[in-house]
Amino acid sequence: MAIDLYKATTKSLVGNKAFNLMKVAKAGIAVPPGFVVNSAENLSDKKLIKLYDKFISHGRVSVRSSSDKEDGEKKSAAGIYKTLLDVSSAEIGISSGSKRIF
Repeated sequence: MAIDLYKATTKSLVGNKAFNLMKVAKAGIAVPPGFVVNSAENLSDKKLIKLYDKFISHGRVSVRSSSDKEDGEKKSAAGIYKTLLDVSSAEIGISSGSKRIF
């Protein structure tokens, strides 16, 4: 199930980054539209494109493939996942699993 970034309610459901973006948006600071997909879901490229078309009303987006375990209170794995910029609807599926190669 995809969760609208503006309606995400619990940190455990969406992870730290999405939860904090939601708090910023609710505080009245401009945050572009977006959505969060739980890592337990194994979505096809076709389904991701449908979600993109449902939640994104403007052109290209940034895609962050991440984990709710990436930045925790006891450890940090920041930088493991990369953010891809200028991603189109057709590219969203292949970009959603991007990891950095060290």
